Amino acid sequence: MKRLLPDALYYCIWCQFAVWLVSIYGSTAAVAQLGALGRLAITLTLLTTLFATLILPRFARQPDNRQNLFKMFIRLEAMLLLVSAGVVGLTFLFADPILWVLGRDYSGLNTELVLMMTGKCLGFVASSLFLLCTSKGWVINPVVSISISILSVAAGVWLLDISTLRGIFMLDIVTTVVQLVMHTTYALYSINKVKEAQPEPESASLAAY
Repeated sequence: MKRLLPDALYYCIWCQFAVWLVSIYGSTAAVAQLGALGRLAITLTLLTTLFATLILPRFARQPDNRQNLFKMFIRLEAMLLLVSAGVVGLTFLFADPILWVLGRDYSGLNTELVLMMTGKCLGFVASSLFLLCTSKGWVINPVVSISISILSVAAGVWLLDISTLRGIFMLDIVTTVVQLVMHTTYALYSINKVKEAQPEPESASLAAY
């Protein structure tokens, strides 16, 4: 809990970071567009619920076997990336009907819509990997994770034009990719350090019998 609490507080702040940036560097219209497009990301809640209900408990119950944990983790990450790619692909194909639902004021935001959904899908994958790690008790030091996050945000702000909605979504993608790589790396590192249960000596088994 000591390691999870700082990360939880940080991500509560980070959720509103894009709105703060747009309100400071952008316009009121950009704030409205960000809010409207952001509501579409609620559709990913279904995927998050299914993952937490059906997949996460199964991974948490896996025995301490490096080979099996490695294979299962890689397969789950590949599955999450494929599902996310499918969501982004559907968003790209049906961008016009989706924006039509929001209203005529948001027509023409096709690129911004795809970028927003790309960032949210990558965030879904990164948060899912984080949950896989915590389900096995693998919690990265918050000083390391928060420092990496802040550095990625600072680099993105320096390199990208965050005065536009497109730049804000690009910043979200950059920082989320860093999170995804960090959680993947830490998970593989933790799997490599797993101490596998040793089989009982035959003499001990006979004595117990």
